[in-house]
Amino acid sequence: MATNFLSGPGAPITANGSYVVVPVEASANIYQYAHVCYDSSGYIVRAADVSGNIYAGVTTNAANNASGAAGAISVTVETLATAPYYAYPVASGSTGTQAWVGVHAFIIDDSGSIVQAATSVNKVIVGRVIQMIDPTLMVVDRTDRYALATT
Repeated sequence: MATNFLSGPGAPITANGSYVVVPVEASANIYQYAHVCYDSSGYIVRAADVSGNIYAGVTTNAANNASGAAGAISVTVETLATAPYYAYPVASGSTGTQAWVGVHAFIIDDSGSIVQAATSVNKVIVGRVIQMIDPTLMVVDRTDRYALATT
């Protein structure tokens, strides 16, 4: 796992190809194995359907910065090198269908719940649905999520 040499905002991010160590936003409490986003300032926050968020991945450790300044602590995030395809739950109240295959998947919370465009306000994209396992679980290809985030 990467060693964190981050000493504050503006310090270099360390990575080893599978994981990246990134600073956490002020007042954020990140759980282990939570889905996270970069906020509009570039800090890690819990995944949510919030304007400016860009999906980052899944954390490997917890990081409680509830009383710290932005960048005071860091968290390790799993990158695509370890899991380009990931099984995500369909958001509560939604029912996934085969018609979702090939379309964009949008995250709405840090548990990884996915919805389609019609029910996503800010369109925080995770990738494209490549398989519906059942109406409550799908496989998402995350390899093009950064390119898709700008569309």
